Amino acid sequence: MIASKPSGGFSTDEVRFGEYEGEDVLVKYASGARDENNLLKGYRACEHISEAVDFKVPEPVKLVLEDNELLAIEDKVDTEYPSRQDWKNPDFFEQTVHRGVEILNEMHSDRLQCSIKESGLMVSEDRIEQSMTKNLDLLSSETNEDVYQLCREIISAIRENGFERNFSHNDFNVDNMIFESARLTGLFDWEKCGLADRTRDIALFESAIIDEYGMFFHRSKVESFREIVRHNINHSFSPRILRMYRFFQNAVAYSYISNGQCSETWRSIGTNKEIIRHRKKLIERRKQGIKEDVQAF
Repeated sequence: MIASKPSGGFSTDEVRFGEYEGEDVLVKYASGARDENNLLKGYRACEHISEAVDFKVPEPVKLVLEDNELLAIEDKVDTEYPSRQDWKNPDFFEQTVHRGVEILNEMHSDRLQCSIKESGLMVSEDRIEQSMTKNLDLLSSETNEDVYQLCREIISAIRENGFERNFSHNDFNVDNMIFESARLTGLFDWEKCGLADRTRDIALFESAIIDEYGMFFHRSKVESFREIVRHNINHSFSPRILRMYRFFQNAVAYSYISNGQCSETWRSIGTNKEIIRHRKKLIERRKQGIKEDVQAF
């Protein structure tokens, strides 16, 4: 049944393309108890998400226990990552921002939140605390001490401020987005889903799309793209908290790239050197403003 490794946002050591009952599928493996829990949760979540939203998610096919190892079989998602020319096209970019906001609104809608809550999938663990604390180790080795300490202070400020916990994808980056015919149509790789802050989802999207591609290809239009987000998101949020989340995510992205883990999407259109330089400039330009935001708490 197993054919080949895919590219994309997931760990390719634990995912394979394959065939099941004559259909192309994706087969995901769990490498331990925690991964098994995440695999099962992502699979079950997609069962409910697909019925509650209009954006595309992988269709669950079957759960299989093989040699005491859990396998989750999903329909194969064909995504056509945008080309460099696509990203340079302002109409394509604006359309992508609009569509991203629509997906965020659907993901945070009462309809989906109620469906997930009723399913019993809503977990009590705090995915933000897990994710941000985990990333501190990487930040300590790949960024300077000033940025590392500022990110620690961001975590403390967000923890003290508190936030409403909602069901979330928790990994809203370009490698996990589904593009078809140069249009953003959905999200895959739901294994990190769980309770999180809706504002962080916005920050993940802005960091992945507006900061990485917008600032690189359309710097003069970036504020207009941010206005699309601000004016069309269906819930209120603190601009200060959003900036802090976004700075933290930019620092994390820079750390991953510096560690040789450039996104599949960027690798297909540019060089690692280009994006490292770009992310570093973003961090340096915003550092002082973020210090002031943190001090305001």
